[in-house]
Amino acid sequence: MSRFSRESLIAVLGRDSIELRSLDRRTAVWDVRAQQPAHLSEPGMTDAGLEEALAGLLSQHARAGASLSTVVGDDHARYFIVEPPANARSVSDLRLAAGLRMEALFGDAVADWTLDADWSATRRFLACAVPSVVLSAVAGAIVTCKLRDAGVTTEFVASWRRHRRQMPKRQGWVAHVGRQAVVLAACVDGHPSAISTMSTARPLSPDDLKMEIERCVLRWNLPAPTTVYLLGQVLAGADQRIDWTNLVSVSREASAATTKILLGKAA
Repeated sequence: MSRFSRESLIAVLGRDSIELRSLDRRTAVWDVRAQQPAHLSEPGMTDAGLEEALAGLLSQHARAGASLSTVVGDDHARYFIVEPPANARSVSDLRLAAGLRMEALFGDAVADWTLDADWSATRRFLACAVPSVVLSAVAGAIVTCKLRDAGVTTEFVASWRRHRRQMPKRQGWVAHVGRQAVVLAACVDGHPSAISTMSTARPLSPDDLKMEIERCVLRWNLPAPTTVYLLGQVLAGADQRIDWTNLVSVSREASAATTKILLGKAA
């Protein structure tokens, strides 16, 4: 590799492992370079424990000066929709509304999470929160290994940003199939208006997706979608119909991997 060419890497933080991927510039494909266990879901996992695990992986498999993007698994994130208050005058007002909404939905202390959103004072908007200990651990590992911080995002957000232009039906729903979670979003005018996350321990089937769509149709009081765009992992039986819905596979990569960052920089 030329000394003038910065190496691009992605660290994917899953429920039970950390995966490091590198970009093959000849094929533009993200290859898995290394993987190691890291039980992020365990109550005893602290920012120090995660930082040690991530730094250990990076120190062995990443060159100093490389550019590192971090993708947090959807099962570690909180997704929710916020109705902007009528008297909102600034992003601070919207952030306050999002924090209150998060506390009401999940019971989480907002101080323990890093929150960002597709802020809007004129329509409902998607908000996303990631545990602050995760961002702190990522930042520490990057400093320890002398890497360049290219930002932190989540699986669903990364995939959404990468493929949104390939989803022309602005009322279509979006399903992101990750390794350990499925995110389903109903859209209005091309923006998420309702969202749900479902943990999964096995590969998703069209029947699983059908049942989740039916549950969300009832929960959200919305008409059944005529089109569902599939992002993330390959879904068996994609590019077909399930009753009233067309399944359109937009991406077939192993999981969302991108250097375009929407929700936050590691700090």
